[in-house]
Amino acid sequence: MEGSVEETAKGVSDLAVDSASPAEIQSKNARKKELKNKQREEERRRKEEEKAAKQAAAKASSHCQKSAGADDEDMDPTQFHENRLKFLAAQKAEGKNPYPHKFFASMSIIEYINKYGSLANGEHIEDVVVSLAGRIMSKRSSSSKLFFYDLHGDGAKVQVMADASSIHSEPNKRKSAIFLALFPLIT
Repeated sequence: MEGSVEETAKGVSDLAVDSASPAEIQSKNARKKELKNKQREEERRRKEEEKAAKQAAAKASSHCQKSAGADDEDMDPTQFHENRLKFLAAQKAEGKNPYPHKFFASMSIIEYINKYGSLANGEHIEDVVVSLAGRIMSKRSSSSKLFFYDLHGDGAKVQVMADASSIHSEPNKRKSAIFLALFPLIT
């Protein structure tokens, strides 16, 4: 505040009406008012810049906190492709194979539908583990710990329900190939 008071006093002392033409002559009060308006405008502009910087920082931090699945749904295909390449490079750098050579699928998706399609709603068989291979075409989350995946393969589709305790490595990339070991369940 002291700086703005000194600036105002300096601005008022610098007001000289003798050098201005008669058309530009303003009263001392009008010049004071104009100077105060300029200071208010500068203060408002400075506050807007600070607010914009805070919003950008908040947006950046919230963007980092979002889950990768939500990010994938919102980004355009070029960004998705670049992120997918970075993800694969990171997997290779960690020594993990992003494309495993072999996976044993105990049955196809069509065989799974034929065999377990007759289960009643809510019924599940926990003593049988079935391995399926397919491609994830959509992912939906019911809550932070319950996910639904549409697994496509062999011209058929199966909806897979997974809770947080059953997911060992989350298949969060759209249209990624995946191999699942699951219990037969009808929802």
